[in-house]
Amino acid sequence: MIVVTGAVLVGLVFGSFATVLIERVPKGEQWQTGRSRCEECSAPIAWYDNVPVLSWLLLRGKCRSCATPISPRYPLIEIGMGAGFGLVFLTVDDLVLATVLAYMLWLGTVLSVIDVLHMRLPDALVAPSYPIIGAGLILDFLVAHGSGSLWRAAAGAGIALGIYGGLWLVYPKGIGFGDVKLAPLIGMVAGYLGWAQLAVGLFAAPFLGLIAAVIVGMRRGSIAKTRIPYGPAILVGMWVGLMSGPALADVYLGVVGAGS
Repeated sequence: MIVVTGAVLVGLVFGSFATVLIERVPKGEQWQTGRSRCEECSAPIAWYDNVPVLSWLLLRGKCRSCATPISPRYPLIEIGMGAGFGLVFLTVDDLVLATVLAYMLWLGTVLSVIDVLHMRLPDALVAPSYPIIGAGLILDFLVAHGSGSLWRAAAGAGIALGIYGGLWLVYPKGIGFGDVKLAPLIGMVAGYLGWAQLAVGLFAAPFLGLIAAVIVGMRRGSIAKTRIPYGPAILVGMWVGLMSGPALADVYLGVVGAGS
């Protein structure tokens, strides 16, 4: 329970960091240095006003200097990250693998929000994640004696790249090149855990994307001309594969077997 509690607290901090990246990276601003400032009055935000969730509540969701409302997106991301980290470490006994998955949850949240707001998946976030995730999976395999397969992780990355790269070449208007660069990272993680996780994760993404496009298109009155950010579908699809891949694959194989 101590590990889970620690994971929740770390998740809250990473949630706060996520909000900084969501705000600065799309603008090309440096996130490594410089204090956070109010978007309206540019007043520097003191450290005691940057405590995850608590500061927003104490400030009643307003800037201390100019009383401009602060979006509830900030505490919601922080709470969601804390809960997500806690759930990952509660359900995954392998601490190294749990850390990798927690990182993927954090990265996926940041990328999804940026993609929804700006229709972009910044290289500044995707590219560094390859060595980070790769090192984590190697560490899990060698040190933590994880049950995953490095060969299958490489195959998963290659398969995902082939599928999305092929789609982009055939119909570049259908998906962005950022999706192509993100897909192998998802394939690497899902493939490491199993073929079922990889297959379900890859097939779940277009299904989720289609549902989102239909919903948004119906609201806008035109499904055919609707453009949606596809990155969140890829990322959520991965989690569907990780959590339910083997079970869904068994159901599918059972239906196919019964029908043959």
